Amino acid sequence: MTASPAPYVSSRPDLYLVSGDGLVRNNMHVEAGRAGYLPNDAATSESQVLLARGYARYYLASGNAAALNNARTLIKAALGCFFATKTPPDNGTWYHHWVVNAGNSFDVKGPSNPNGHAYDGIVGQAITFSGGKALLPNNLANVYAVFQGSLTWQNVYANLAQGQFFDIDYFIDRDGYLFRWQSGQGETVTFSADSQPQTDIEAGTLQMKNTGISGDYFVSYSLYSSDAIAYASQFEGWPMWRHLMPAEQVMASDAIHWFIDLFALMQSIDVENAAEWSSYYRAMLTLWQDACLLTSSETNIFKRSVIGTYDSWPLTYFYAYQAGGVSYTPPTEYCDYGRDKITGVAYFNLPNDSKRLGWVFQNDALNLTVTSDLAVTLEAAISIPASVTIALIDNQQKHYEAIVCPDTALSTYTISIADFLDYTDVAKWIPGDTDFVYGGATATTDTITSSEDRVLIARHYEITSNTQGVGFSTSASHQSWTGSAPLVLSYITQDTNFLLIIIDAAGWHWQTVLPVNADATLTSFAWDKFSLAGYQTNTTALPSAPDTSGPIQTIQFQFNKASTGTQSLNIIAAYNKMPSAMPPQLQIVSANVACSVADAINLQIGNVYIDKAGTINQPYFPGLLPFQHATIGSGRSPYGGGGLWQGPAYMGYQNPVPWMLLNKYDEAVNMLQMMHDSQLHYTQQNNKSTVGPFVPCYVFAQWDAEQYGSPYSFVFDGPDPNWGWGGFQYRAFHNVADYWARMVDASVSIDPNGNAAEKSTALARDIASSFLEWLANWLNTHTEARSIPALFAAAEDPDLNGDDPHQTALALKASLWCASAGYNKTIALTVADRLYGMLDSFQVASGDMAGSYSPQPEAYHFYGFWAGEILDALSLYALLRPYL
Repeated sequence: MTASPAPYVSSRPDLYLVSGDGLVRNNMHVEAGRAGYLPNDAATSESQVLLARGYARYYLASGNAAALNNARTLIKAALGCFFATKTPPDNGTWYHHWVVNAGNSFDVKGPSNPNGHAYDGIVGQAITFSGGKALLPNNLANVYAVFQGSLTWQNVYANLAQGQFFDIDYFIDRDGYLFRWQSGQGETVTFSADSQPQTDIEAGTLQMKNTGISGDYFVSYSLYSSDAIAYASQFEGWPMWRHLMPAEQVMASDAIHWFIDLFALMQSIDVENAAEWSSYYRAMLTLWQDACLLTSSETNIFKRSVIGTYDSWPLTYFYAYQAGGVSYTPPTEYCDYGRDKITGVAYFNLPNDSKRLGWVFQNDALNLTVTSDLAVTLEAAISIPASVTIALIDNQQKHYEAIVCPDTALSTYTISIADFLDYTDVAKWIPGDTDFVYGGATATTDTITSSEDRVLIARHYEITSNTQGVGFSTSASHQSWTGSAPLVLSYITQDTNFLLIIIDAAGWHWQTVLPVNADATLTSFAWDKFSLAGYQTNTTALPSAPDTSGPIQTIQFQFNKASTGTQSLNIIAAYNKMPSAMPPQLQIVSANVACSVADAINLQIGNVYIDKAGTINQPYFPGLLPFQHATIGSGRSPYGGGGLWQGPAYMGYQNPVPWMLLNKYDEAVNMLQMMHDSQLHYTQQNNKSTVGPFVPCYVFAQWDAEQYGSPYSFVFDGPDPNWGWGGFQYRAFHNVADYWARMVDASVSIDPNGNAAEKSTALARDIASSFLEWLANWLNTHTEARSIPALFAAAEDPDLNGDDPHQTALALKASLWCASAGYNKTIALTVADRLYGMLDSFQVASGDMAGSYSPQPEAYHFYGFWAGEILDALSLYALLRPYL
């Protein structure tokens, strides 16, 4: 590991893993994955932190000063390249990113989509095939799918809504590399790539397995651009290689607990810099707690944030819309948007657009229980007088709405849940929708105050003679009106001389006197209160009652014939029927803030929340760790918006040790209970009822987790297509065994019925013991095995599936922790010694790879995180084995 040339030597990338300035390069394997998910010279936080920790543990075991210096070098590189700042900020969270370019600069893939990176690339373009072959542009980066039909959303990894995928044989990228299809389609598609480019087949060639395919098929693919990612720069790999968005930081959640362990080690061994390491350690513990906070556990609908774009909490999106289904979603030239970098308030600047029917700011990721005694708190401002509707949508898709009229300055408004009414299937006209005046009447949009001190937006009309009038067509609301229920109006007038006139579905004019109303109370006008007006355009026989078989055509207001002088009328809203009261309790799954104003407008939205609302029941929360923690959304949803995508809980990511360090044992119990239940589910689904391993992933009840299965389920699936990888099993085993050993070392009793600390220790004992027993039995029945199982698929027993010495190292560490915690020492140490022997057999004795533990040294096959875990395991073996 220390034989690497310095500085970086691009002509011999096969010689080293660590660059001269300390970046751990994943260069000794071909990264194919999802059609080349990462460049081959990428550096990940995983390899960076694990190798640094390996050096730190080696120093603890040996006192070798070079090992401590190597750890410092790797940490310095991590702080300079992976972390947002080189030291923790005085205020706020200390973020880091998961991947950095550690090789030559490379070009990004695209084209980039202005509506968000989730839509990058070319999705579903019609391409003509002949004899199973097509030629794409010669700057081809990747092909993702060939299909007929339609996709679930505009993403290169989208599944089909209907139709058929067709099997790809291979494609040739710009640089001549041949990528061959391996498995899956849509979101699970994987390819493998040759280690060297070829020159026989033209770049851009796409070959199907079925050579009989001819004609037009849809193809999703990406192209290389001329925009490059420089050495030591952060980038992102989803859905394809790209620059980060401003302030974007995406963290692999398991790296957080590795950094905690690393900084704790450095604090104990590098005493001269203990204060520095202590500050890093504390910052990582804070980040850990943030990462474990599920967005579904909060009562915010929208939330201020100085980091990221408008759509950062947690699945929010904004759109302006026109008739005919035309909509504009940021970022586009249509709408200027963002977040104030000081206040974190989201803002939107919309132009004057006579075709715009309205705008909506929506969150589709809620799961809140609300009751009528609670209230919605809204921070908002709007540049012109306008009625803003707050809508709460329940799990039956019923819409409950209330209206607020924000000031031009950002202010806080509180709306009682009891004031929300059920507007499901209720059509409405409100100020901002088109109206008309005739005969010299005037109309303005004003902010008024009712007699009950409610601030309202109203269309204010003034009429001075009986030849004048005002009104609106129901079609101006762009909603479906019916006449079966009585018309409902919200209005204010002190004058008694107004007539309400409607034109029914058959074109007949009907009128009734408009009563005085001082407080905008919703007023229903029964059909039997209307009489035929004196003015008619129909010439057929007079009807006896309004025609309610179809929608009202027009609603208008004018004077009684004898009236004179200026009369005023304020219309707040008109409805086709009376909205109903909300029930005592609702389960809210979505909410939005909306307005139907076509004028130029500036909108600001801050915090919007329902204090004391009930959140959805989440077993194992607080405690479980989601797959990812990020500062801003990446658009990983087919339903719009970005959102703080967290993903489900991988068992291999879980580690109860940080909860012990924080003295939060209830959280440790929850995490460990999930891991214990995962083992039980593995046994239930296994065809031999094998006990010990884990089902790799748990789906909690949240939109981003439910992309991989039903809520509250354990699944063989997940965001990474390698969910069956054995490393996730042995990491889970190791982390639980480590916790068990630490708790025993802290003299905590083991009692499943005791306090949280004692119960968590009992759970850790049971989980680790069960896994170790399975491993010991496997080793006893596979006496000649050189490696341990590396593939854990559904139903079937674990399979060797190649050699992975890093997994052996993880199991070695775990068995040592079990021995020190109190497991049967004879069994635990027999396992540990056998695993140590397996490791020893892989160490390369000569050649460029001498010293490494490569199963394929001739192919220069090795990983930085392998090296870290192996070095850590060997050091731990040296530290613990003589005393057990």
